[in-house]
Amino acid sequence: MNITVLLIIIGSLLLFFLFLKLIKKILKAIIFFTLFLFIISSVLGFFVISDIYNLKNNEKRVFLIEGDKLYTGFKTADFEKVSYLSDDRINELKEYFRKKEYKQILADDNKIIFLNVSSINPEETIVVGDSEYNLNYILNHIKNNKKEIESTSLDDENINSYLFSELFKKISNEKEFWFVLNEYRKGIVEVYPKSLLFRIL
Repeated sequence: MNITVLLIIIGSLLLFFLFLKLIKKILKAIIFFTLFLFIISSVLGFFVISDIYNLKNNEKRVFLIEGDKLYTGFKTADFEKVSYLSDDRINELKEYFRKKEYKQILADDNKIIFLNVSSINPEETIVVGDSEYNLNYILNHIKNNKKEIESTSLDDENINSYLFSELFKKISNEKEFWFVLNEYRKGIVEVYPKSLLFRIL
C-alpha cells in the first residue's frame, strides 16, 4: 500500500475520532444546559405559582391613591370577604404612605395593592342601598370625606372603605386577580412587596 494512502487513512481516522469526541462534548454541554434550564424554570415556576396562590388567597390590603395621597382602603384575603378600614385607621396610614414606609402599612398582611384613581371610569355606576351613583360621585365622596351616602349596615367611619370595595368590584368586573395583574402591567396598580410574579411581568 502506498505510504501516502496509509497516512491519509490514518489521518482520516484520527479526524473522525476527534470529531466524535467533540460531538460527545457538545452533546454533554447541551444536556447539562437543558437540565440547568429545567431546574431554573422549575424553581421560578414554583415561586410564581406560590405568588399567584398568595395573591388570590392570603390577606392583603387594597388602597385607593392619587400621587402622594392615600384616600381609603380595605382588607381582604380572597376578594370575597372584606374587612373595612375606618377613617381613623386610614388617617394613621396616610403619613406612612406619604413617607413611603410601606412596611408600616403592610403590618402582618401578605401584600399591599395600591390602585390609582386614573384606572376608574367616572361614568360607570354602582348601587348602594336603594340608590345608584356614578363613580365620579363616589370618588368625590371618598376624596372629600363627605359622609353623604348612608348604609344601614355601616357607620360613617367605615362608609368610604365600603364604597371603595364596591367600586373595586365594579371596575374589575369581579375578576379582581386578573384586573390587578393587567393594571400592574399598565403601571396603574402598584404592589408591595414586589414578589417574583410582578418582577417578571
